[in-house]
Amino acid sequence: MKTAFLFGIACAAVFAAAQVFAAEPVMRVKAKLTAFDGQVMTLEAQTIARACGKSHLHNLEPEDLVALTLEAAAMAKVPLVGTNWIPGSAGGI
Repeated sequence: MKTAFLFGIACAAVFAAAQVFAAEPVMRVKAKLTAFDGQVMTLEAQTIARACGKSHLHNLEPEDLVALTLEAAAMAKVPLVGTNWIPGSAGGI
């Protein structure tokens, strides 16, 4: 009885290890893609900073940011493009 129980536990452990081993290449690919996405977003942010005339991303100020849509302006609490109005704040257009 104990032998069958231990054999069952051993089989379950081997099966779990095999699942982790099989999933490892997939996780590696996902990690590489996530890292690549982060690098691309960083380069895009640097391009935006340079387009605003700033030498570095850290030099961007809140006044440099505007939103293209009403929803984005409300969520980010930045002005809508072409206005000084921040949706959800006191004050008119």
